[in-house]
Parts: sequence; structure tokens; C-alpha cells
Amino acid sequence: MGKVPAADTPEGPVSESFAIARHIARSAADMDLLGVTPYEQALVDQWSFFAATEILPNALPVWGTLAGFFRFNEGVLVSLDKLRRALKAAEAHLAAHGHFVSDKLSFADIAVFGAVRAAFAMMLGPDFRAEVPHLASFV
Repeated sequence: MGKVPAADTPEGPVSESFAIARHIARSAADMDLLGVTPYEQALVDQWSFFAATEILPNALPVWGTLAGFFRFNEGVLVSLDKLRRALKAAEAHLAAHGHFVSDKLSFADIAVFGAVRAAFAMMLGPDFRAEVPHLASFV
């Protein structure tokens, strides 16, 4: 398909970051990164989709505006508010559970980590990180 990123696997090429990451997680079956039970598997999907639909799409307009790629508009403030709410929801879950699915690392932790790491590195400074200490230490 000519897309980037792409992974060249023994079975053939795979594109799209999420598909590549899930392929790697499936390849490490002994680590149970995608959950053991159907319920854990659903939670992995829930938190992975949360990262892809609540964190990343709201972080992009804020980052793009700060980096000078987009002009400021009121929608940026809406995105920032949604991003803060999403990160505080993740913070509340981590404060109560330590991980997103079970008592060990899962693909959900990796997906949320990747999304939050980018937001912390590019735009959310120490003041905001102090509001979400569990998430900040997780990242």
C-alpha cells in the first residue's frame, strides 16, 4: 500500500501503527499483552481505543497550534479541555489499579503510555503533571 509506518513481517508487510503494535503483541503470546480472559481482552481494547480516540486526537490540535502548524482558534481550547479530562480519567484509574487491565503490563498500558508520553514531552509541563502524579510516574 506504500504507507508509513510499515513493518515487514515474515508473513508480509503490515501498515498502520496500531496494527503493527498489535501484531507485535500477538507475536509475544507468552506475555499475554492482549489479555488472558475475554473480559481482559475487552479492557485492552477499551483502553487502547481510549488512547486512540480520546488522547491523541485532542493532543494533536494543541500541539499543532503550539508548534505553529495551525492557527489558534477556540477549538484548541476545547481540545485542551478534552485532553485534560481524558488524562484525569486515566489518572483516576491508575491511582486505583496500578495498571490499565490487570496487575501486569498489557498492550493497553503501552498504548496509553505512547499517547501520554507524546503529550507530556511536547506540551504538558510540570504544573499539569503534578495534577496527575500516577500517570506522570507511569510515563
